[in-house]
Amino acid sequence: MELTTVQQVNVMKVLEAEGVYKATFDNVAANRIIPYKIMMMHYGWDSVPIFCSVPTAPLTRCDVAFNKRVILQLEVPEEDMSLLKYQSYYDWSDLIYYVESPGDIMPPSDINAIWENAFKPPREGQYWQATLPYLKSSWIIDSINPRSCSERKLRLFTEGKISFADLRTRGRHKTTEVFI
Repeated sequence: MELTTVQQVNVMKVLEAEGVYKATFDNVAANRIIPYKIMMMHYGWDSVPIFCSVPTAPLTRCDVAFNKRVILQLEVPEEDMSLLKYQSYYDWSDLIYYVESPGDIMPPSDINAIWENAFKPPREGQYWQATLPYLKSSWIIDSINPRSCSERKLRLFTEGKISFADLRTRGRHKTTEVFI
């Protein structure tokens, strides 16, 4: 499965030195800690989830910031596919919002639906995201420093309208819609 993830530059250094990178809570926003712990418990992971974009999903759904970051293109091999988990971006966002504001968003029956839906595979027409418990250096098939790309191309890429390969080429590109 081909995936894209945006990581801090130091992640590449860890992957080069150790071959495996496990995220920690050091750089996790305070409002994400509890939802991440819920995900870790749900999947039986001992490390913070690493969020990825599938080829047909926009990165804007991942609140991407490119300062001191690297864009990684991954190929997760068949033998590691059981590590890969999928969520609907919007159902996952609802879970985060509920954890932040538990008393003011909805009745208990709706809250149960949020918990159930947060970890179900996305339905047709939904934006979706993939998560992994760690990254392996052997999965990296390409990387791009975002500073080497024009702002226009980065915007089109994060919107899912051009591909990873298009970031390396010059000129205009045909854009596409990005739903499953």
